[in-house]
Amino acid sequence: MALTEPNVYYHPHTSDLRIERPYYSQENLHEATDYSKPKINRAKEFLKNTFSDIRPLKAIRNVLPIFTWLPTYDWKLDFPCDIIAGVTVAIMHIPQGLGYALLASVPAVVGIYMAFFPNIAYFFLGTSRHNSMGTFAVITLLVGRSVVEFSQNPAYTHSVATEVNGTWVYKDVMYTNLEVGCSVTLIVSFFHFIMYFFRMGIVCSLLSDALVNAFICGAGVHIFTSQIKEAVGVKPKRYSGAGNIIFTWIDMVTLLINATDKTRPAIFVALIITAICLSVLIFNFYVLKPQLEKITRIPFPMELVLVVAGVFAATGLELKKSYGTADIGNIPKGIPGPIFPYLYLFKELLLNSFVTSVVAYAVSMSMALLLAEGENYEVDPNQEFLAHAVGNFFGSIFSCIVYGASLSRSMVLRGVGGRTQMTALVAAGIIVIILLWIANFFEPLPRSVLASIIMFALRKILMQVTDLPRFWRHSRLDGVIWVIVFLSCVLVDIDYGLLIGVVLSIGAIFLQGLKAYTCVIGNIPNTDLFLDVARYKAARQFAGIKMIHYQGALNFATRGHLKEEVIRLSGINPQKEKRRLNREMKKTEKMLKKQNGGPEAGTSRALEGATNIAFVGDHTEITVPQRTYCIILDFSSLSSIDPAGSGALKKVFTEYKDIDIAVYTAGCLGPVFEQIKKCGYTEGENAIPLFPTIPDAIHFAQNNIPQLKPAPHSQPIQFGRFTKQINAKCLTIIRAIKLTLPKQTLFFKGTQQHYVFHRHCLADNCLLSRKNFRFTHLMKGTMEMTFLVKKNSSSQPQQQSSLGSVINEREISGVRNSHKMHSSIKEIIAVLLATLSALDNGLILGYSATALPQLQHPESWLKVTPDEASWIASLPALSFAVGSALGGFLMDRFGRIRTLQIHAVPCFAGWVLLALAPNVEIIYAGRLLTGLGGGMFDSTAQVFVSEVTTPRVRNFMAPTARVTYATGLFLVYTFGAFNLQWNMVAAISALVPLVHFFVLFALPESPVWLWRKGKTVEAERALKWFGRSVDSFKCVDEEPSKVDDLDGPSPWQSLISKSSRRPVLTMLFFFAFQQFSGMNAVVFYAVQMFQSAEAGLLTTNQSAMVIGATRILVILISCFLLAHMGRRTVSLISGAGMAASMLSLGAVILVKETPPLAASVTCIAGFIAFNTFGFFTIPWVMLGEVMPERCRGLASGLIAGVVYIYIFIVVKCYPYALSAFGEGSVFVIFGIVSLTGALFVYFFLPETKGKTLQEIEQSFQK
Repeated sequence: MALTEPNVYYHPHTSDLRIERPYYSQENLHEATDYSKPKINRAKEFLKNTFSDIRPLKAIRNVLPIFTWLPTYDWKLDFPCDIIAGVTVAIMHIPQGLGYALLASVPAVVGIYMAFFPNIAYFFLGTSRHNSMGTFAVITLLVGRSVVEFSQNPAYTHSVATEVNGTWVYKDVMYTNLEVGCSVTLIVSFFHFIMYFFRMGIVCSLLSDALVNAFICGAGVHIFTSQIKEAVGVKPKRYSGAGNIIFTWIDMVTLLINATDKTRPAIFVALIITAICLSVLIFNFYVLKPQLEKITRIPFPMELVLVVAGVFAATGLELKKSYGTADIGNIPKGIPGPIFPYLYLFKELLLNSFVTSVVAYAVSMSMALLLAEGENYEVDPNQEFLAHAVGNFFGSIFSCIVYGASLSRSMVLRGVGGRTQMTALVAAGIIVIILLWIANFFEPLPRSVLASIIMFALRKILMQVTDLPRFWRHSRLDGVIWVIVFLSCVLVDIDYGLLIGVVLSIGAIFLQGLKAYTCVIGNIPNTDLFLDVARYKAARQFAGIKMIHYQGALNFATRGHLKEEVIRLSGINPQKEKRRLNREMKKTEKMLKKQNGGPEAGTSRALEGATNIAFVGDHTEITVPQRTYCIILDFSSLSSIDPAGSGALKKVFTEYKDIDIAVYTAGCLGPVFEQIKKCGYTEGENAIPLFPTIPDAIHFAQNNIPQLKPAPHSQPIQFGRFTKQINAKCLTIIRAIKLTLPKQTLFFKGTQQHYVFHRHCLADNCLLSRKNFRFTHLMKGTMEMTFLVKKNSSSQPQQQSSLGSVINEREISGVRNSHKMHSSIKEIIAVLLATLSALDNGLILGYSATALPQLQHPESWLKVTPDEASWIASLPALSFAVGSALGGFLMDRFGRIRTLQIHAVPCFAGWVLLALAPNVEIIYAGRLLTGLGGGMFDSTAQVFVSEVTTPRVRNFMAPTARVTYATGLFLVYTFGAFNLQWNMVAAISALVPLVHFFVLFALPESPVWLWRKGKTVEAERALKWFGRSVDSFKCVDEEPSKVDDLDGPSPWQSLISKSSRRPVLTMLFFFAFQQFSGMNAVVFYAVQMFQSAEAGLLTTNQSAMVIGATRILVILISCFLLAHMGRRTVSLISGAGMAASMLSLGAVILVKETPPLAASVTCIAGFIAFNTFGFFTIPWVMLGEVMPERCRGLASGLIAGVVYIYIFIVVKCYPYALSAFGEGSVFVIFGIVSLTGALFVYFFLPETKGKTLQEIEQSFQK
């Protein structure tokens, strides 16, 4: 953009800046301005700053901040807010304290103690008004590691004296969990005292944001692993060292699979409690909490409600006595007495305690600084060390472990209006009441309740993994540190992860300090600004002068970097250039000796190499082209220099001087100049020229270097010939080229191409765009010019931009295509992540094909009858119907992404029930729950895919859910082929909804739904994520309803309106033909059908694998065909092929009771292939496309529910139809239905390929 354009901002109250002064060198400036080095006595300054302002009252206020804020405390305005905040935080302390204390492997009551003693200390000594001190997950996990390692360990004991019959007997006893925890806390307080004394508040700055984020996220994985065992009711072995998480998970899964009759009830009850608690917490967070926030700022204490309800349930149902459920255990009443911790383990606990002290301070300090933003108060880093030290010291004496700031409690404290540290005192008072009177009330509480609360609270910590792309965008180095620290914490251990992160951060700081920032700078015309030419296209370089900016330090470690950067940026290596010049001069001398006279006047020759010999008349002129005659080093940002750095600068100056290139320095600060002068490089014959500014250096160069003196006038220059080198392969001489400099344009008619030349700058030869052409123009005086070449298809010159470049249409379209590709990639990623649980749906619907043969086997420990097997196969279809209708309501009410996350809860719970099922009734429950979740997924995912993709992407990505679904079928058949037990298959399948739940946090909500709900800001943010603007969203893709139309008809009213009848009826009939053609009968009874067809070449499960692989292959083919042929054509081919296959199979069976093997296999495989080709995929693709926008979610959900009723009818009635009519007749009926479906497609089904959702909706309204 030119500086004179109207959209350049100028301040309205300023005028042009004009400065007139003489040109100076550094020495001249010092003489003119009376420069002298200031004399500073460092010791005197230190003593003055330290002891000049010692006042007792000020010292007390610095140590006890309470005397700073309490005298100004407004009891009328602040105290009511602090009471409300204190009560709210105290209520949160109870469930979090109980749960996090168990995480540290200490008695649960310790978490309640920590809400009292440390808060009292922080009330007097803390400087953060909003930090809620007490238990925090990561800190308790670090303490718990030491507790697990050293407590109840025979290798670590201490002597205890007991009186026996009047004599004292010493006995070696092992340390208890609480003793080790208190010892760690005492050592942590020592570290905090030391850090306070040495004013080491800067230690927090060594932990970068990426390091802390990755460490907390990795620690969250450890916390989740430690709590999942309580949630599922198993007790795996304790592991330490590298890979402890992996070994723990393997042990847990093994215990679940090999559960005995003794342990199975406890596991079952723990899973039920966990599922209920998580469901309640999810409902509270996503449904109840947003509604209550509109009424009050005080959050509803759902965690406390769950704790109280868990106590009553455990007491009333006698869970521990009847099922062996683990509870909290003994919780004593009252305040504990003071007991000084043991220090016998000081050496062993030193390292772990140091890590804990650093993490506790860093987390608390980061939270304090975050909360202080915008609150008009400051946090003292060193005073926070003292507050932590005193709080942990007294806490260790009163049975507490290391405390810190809780993220959730602190945010709530500020959110409900807490004003000062008085909230800590209020919360401590409430905790005292609980300890004195009602502490033992919580003894029967099941541990799975607390585990559920902690796991749900971990969602923010675990979702910090989504911050990795942000760190990667901001800094690749931070991104690499994040990945290494996270993997180290998870795969090795958290203390090693922190150590590796600190080393990497310090190393990164060191490496960044070693490498200074350098760039070539140029002058902005008509200004005194010198800017990076790579970033500022308007910056111009002066002919023959290379200006290099150096930012950083120049010392013994970076001295080599200076020379490397000067060579790189100038393009001239002085040593190589010197050797090259010597070689060229020798070649020239030999050639001149062989010459017998000059050539004709006016001609010129180009010799290979850089030396040009121009023959003008009888005079031979030998010149060496040299495009850079002066290098100016801008040292205005040079922070420091040492003798080694000064020597490196002198060496650069000398080496370039040897090849007749002057090196000047400009902008040196006072200390830098003084150090160079100390080394003796500013005096004498070879002194380094120093100038105060770049213009001074340029002025000196242009007046003292002959080649840089301005020419008296500029005339058009005639070229006789020039050399064109194409990729260094061929050499061509082209004549008669004329250049007029003012026009800056040259037309050249070559053999095949037409080019437009634009003058870019007077600089080095450049590699020309696209073709890699290098042009060398031989001019009088051997001055060389460079041109930027752009290919042009017309003979007219293109309009030149302000910087002399040309952008052709092909380049513009390339930019557009690149933008489209970026947007398409985002859409494809969204589709793949959103449809991940279709894998689970395939597992659900194909599960019976693997489980039923095992359950019906004579040696099965759990036997089922044929009728029970039929119900096991068909029950998911019923719950699929309910789930689809429920999903339609939820996706319109809470959004597409939230509904997809909600569906994962019943799916996960159902698979867990199937994995642990002790009887048929639990299998029924598991199948119903998995079907309920699967039904919520199908219609929701298809609607989301249709709404977030453009027609171009939707054409080939819409069947993705069907591909993933077929992959699930293939997997479940593969499990059966490898004889994997049915409960193990269920355990593996439970991972899919669990992973999908967390993956969906990375996706934005559907912009169509957000726009229709009036959430325009969120909609624009979602569109930005997809790489699309609001205008493109409205014009290129479908346009959602206006915000003003939100008071229009409801989804139910839209569903029963006349405009919705045709698409709804069309899809109902289409799905009816899909299901009653026998599609799902083949899916559910794949193994049995191959048995009836006598496909004896393969085992039954291997035959089912063939079906699954066929489906995947054919769907992938249909994805390609759908993008080119359209929905109608593919559906017609599919329906006709299905009809031919089924009619042929039925006819063969009716003619021969035992049909030929090849005929049966061919017909069944043909039916599956043709069905998958179209009818299996296209109805689900069109379900998200044809429904009207206002009732899209509701209508899609209800239709999907009806579809699963179809499935239930077909699957349930298929065995009875076989018994009543025989296989041949049933297959003939399937063929007739398929043929009727093809006719329906031909006469009634519309084409939606390439249309936006708005266009499809309008086509139904015509």
